[in-house]
Amino acid sequence: DVLFTGGKIAGWDIVGNVLQNGTDIQLDGGNKRISINDSTFGNDGLQMEHVTDGAKFHVGDGSNKFIKFDGTDVEIKTEKATLSGSSVELITPSFLFGESGSTNSSFISGGNGTIEISSSNFHLLGGNITASNVDLSGKITTSDINADGGTIGGFTLGTTKLSSGDLVLS
Repeated sequence: DVLFTGGKIAGWDIVGNVLQNGTDIQLDGGNKRISINDSTFGNDGLQMEHVTDGAKFHVGDGSNKFIKFDGTDVEIKTEKATLSGSSVELITPSFLFGESGSTNSSFISGGNGTIEISSSNFHLLGGNITASNVDLSGKITTSDINADGGTIGGFTLGTTKLSSGDLVLS
């Protein structure tokens, strides 16, 4: 057996249970941890460690671009992500795609049994559709229509009449 608790080997320092290359790379046998760049979990670099209830993993810049598993939850923050496959499922009680609440925002969101879709000229919420400059085709069935202008099948619709050429219904 060769046992060391201090010294150097191939440019690496042996300090107790830690084999390290300065503070940039550490293999910490006592704490069951591997780190590159920064040994503090969640900071810039890579940290992997085994803790009492499982494992933890972090890789990224520590604030804006990272993947982190803290032993319970996974958090991913990035400017661009691609998720592809023939069977991809996102299972969640609520979701938001886009950015809601800001001026000119477009988004799709859902939760608590409702869905909301919003863009510059279209909004769907609670079964109500609000839209401007809409072209509809197909079968439309309703028990109540309120309109005060436009055309239907060649007839002109006014606020109090329906007309086509010499035929006027008022």
